Order: sequence, then structure tokens, then C-alpha cells
Amino acid sequence: MFAVRYFASKGVNFIDSNRRIVYFEVFIFIWLFLFRHLSHFTLT
Repeated sequence: MFAVRYFASKGVNFIDSNRRIVYFEVFIFIWLFLFRHLSHFTLT
């Protein structure tokens, strides 16, 4: 998770240059968050 936050914070610096990258990283972050919960429910 530290790597994801690191790249996310890096992406925030690129908001002025390319917002699409930031939205893409946010989408991946949310997807990983949901996927973790779904996998947790399926394991239990």
C-alpha cells in the first residue's frame, strides 16, 4: 500500500500536466480497495 500511496502522491504533482493520469490512479486505488474487500468476503 505504501507504493500505491507513493505513486498516488507522485501523480498529484502531475495534475497540471495531465489530469487523466491522476484520475486513472484514483480509479486503480478505488478498484484495489474494493477488490481487497471482495476477496476478504470470499475468503471468509
